[in-house]
Amino acid sequence: MSIAHQKVRLGLVEDTKSIVDGLQLYFELSDDVELVFASDQPNDLAGLCRTFSPDVLLMDINLGDFTGIDALKLVQQAFPEIKVLMFTVYNDDEHLFDAITQGASGYLLKGTPAPEIEAAIIEAHKGGSPMTPLMNTRLLQVFRQNNLAQRSAQVLTHRENDIMRALVKGLSYKQIATELNISLGTVRTHIEHVYSKLKVNSKAEAVAKFLKSGGK
Repeated sequence: MSIAHQKVRLGLVEDTKSIVDGLQLYFELSDDVELVFASDQPNDLAGLCRTFSPDVLLMDINLGDFTGIDALKLVQQAFPEIKVLMFTVYNDDEHLFDAITQGASGYLLKGTPAPEIEAAIIEAHKGGSPMTPLMNTRLLQVFRQNNLAQRSAQVLTHRENDIMRALVKGLSYKQIATELNISLGTVRTHIEHVYSKLKVNSKAEAVAKFLKSGGK
């Protein structure tokens, strides 16, 4: 007696009716993926996951006040066994980085052909991290930039780190000199060195990169 083929159970969280209708039609004919629910109400997501036990969620990022990133956090906390693929028109680095760092298994752009979406769902279920090729390239670039920022911050001297922490607090150069008991000229020299090491051209950029690298 043969064992029945187990389909991947998919939950779809999407508010564009044409996309929902198209995917419903496609997965009705799929031998590998079963669409167990489709919803445009992320506030109901916890209840839907408890009721239908999806293996994978295909979820839009732009879902109104309760965003797909918020929903992703909820799923990660309450249903860590469920894999989440973000499904969006956004192809910018900020949304991509937020989604991946919050635990998304992959990131697909709307317009991806249905067979590729199906393949991504199966891959995510198996533990992979499927991603639209363009976004995969961007993700590598983002992480390379972050690694460069971290390496740059690590080479700051103890005094340079002190000065950066003072800048984070909003102190002026004169106030930093007073607090650290050094001359104003010495403060400026240290800051020039920081700019060079972090490869920035302004105080705002330096502070942002310092904080991004874990400086406090």
